[in-house]
Amino acid sequence: MVISFNDSSLNSICAKIKAKLEKQNELDEHVFNIELLNDFNSVSINNSEFYRNEPAVHQKSSNKVIVNKSIFFYYNIEQQIAIITHEIAHTYICKTNQKKLKNSYFGVLSEEYLADYFVCKWGFIKELKAERMQSYGNEYCKCLEKCRMLVNILIVSVLGI
Repeated sequence: MVISFNDSSLNSICAKIKAKLEKQNELDEHVFNIELLNDFNSVSINNSEFYRNEPAVHQKSSNKVIVNKSIFFYYNIEQQIAIITHEIAHTYICKTNQKKLKNSYFGVLSEEYLADYFVCKWGFIKELKAERMQSYGNEYCKCLEKCRMLVNILIVSVLGI
């Protein structure tokens, strides 16, 4: 598993992420590219007005994580780790075509929630809760914890991972 990035200010964060992700066998053959941009004003993303104020996004056209320098470093280190790992999860979902879970027995399973599931599965629940508490609030964090086991059952039964 390789995490490549274009700016040394991401070195510490990416090293912490890589240390945990290297323990995940399903990620062994994957390369995740992370690009730090000054802002998202010139970025081509679907619904780009919405994403301009995001700290990071998964750019589907290039299948890489892009980080918004003008916003990202206002978050604490735990939140930064969660943000980048969440976007790495989006690249993993796209690379492995795991969107088929959207038609599962449980109905539509949002790609956003699926990405959060992988963040938890990979060992970053503490960091994710720190970020989600700020962005979505306590109720989402409670739901995430309760639903994590249900989603785990679903993923194991449908995908066998």
